[in-house]
Amino acid sequence: MYAVINGRISTKADISIPLTNRSFRYGDGLFESIRMAGARLPFLATHLERLFKGMALLQLQAPFDGHTVEDQIMELAVANRIGGEARIRITVYREGTGFYSPDTLEAGYLIEADPLKGKGFDMTDKGLHIDIFKDHLKPVNALSALKTNNSMLFVLASIWKDQQKLDDALILNANGRIAEATSSNVFLYLHEKLITPPVSEGCVEGVMRREIIQLAMHTGIPVEESPVQTGELTQAREIWLTNAIQGIQWVEKCQNHRGSNHLARELSYHLNNYI
Repeated sequence: MYAVINGRISTKADISIPLTNRSFRYGDGLFESIRMAGARLPFLATHLERLFKGMALLQLQAPFDGHTVEDQIMELAVANRIGGEARIRITVYREGTGFYSPDTLEAGYLIEADPLKGKGFDMTDKGLHIDIFKDHLKPVNALSALKTNNSMLFVLASIWKDQQKLDDALILNANGRIAEATSSNVFLYLHEKLITPPVSEGCVEGVMRREIIQLAMHTGIPVEESPVQTGELTQAREIWLTNAIQGIQWVEKCQNHRGSNHLARELSYHLNNYI
């Protein structure tokens, strides 16, 4: 398998990261997970918009432009003999050394491409079983919307959900409200409308979240971005987790509440037609 390191395609075995790498030492960087569907990158523009916005916020000098990174992703897919579905990950990290104060604002990057099974976004008959992770809360600030290389909260939540034999865990923000899941945004179908926490509640500004909002509005489904209290989970007819790799995942059981997937299946159908 091959990867791209700072614009050069190399075998993964030949790529080495120095001990002084600031992502390794401080989590100084951010990343994007992108789905390749049918050898195309349908949401790349939105991913790159978020990535460049994040680099500006972290004061990282962008090491590529949009056309360059798209060309390199496609070249990498060919090198790895990927002809259809794949998970693309772009990791951007600050170059140089230094302690907390960096000695440069320049950035390096790594692009990985790994094949995925199936075609499009599958809607399984069995839904997810989830619960609320309460050990640590997510701060609400400008950095909350980014997918940074410092993911300790999500690591701890994932360890907890594995220990509880759950499929995923919901993350609470500093105000005790639902922010997101370990790697997904959250939607509730409640009172005949879709409700999702706004970015101001501390959730990642998800690419699939944006697509679902636009798709729902296009198909005539009311959408509301508003804070979600924990008690609303038991009132929802449907609960979804959404991300760019898996599309819409429906929740069968949250605590003792059981949900359905009728609207999830409808929007997943439209989503697959789109890609």
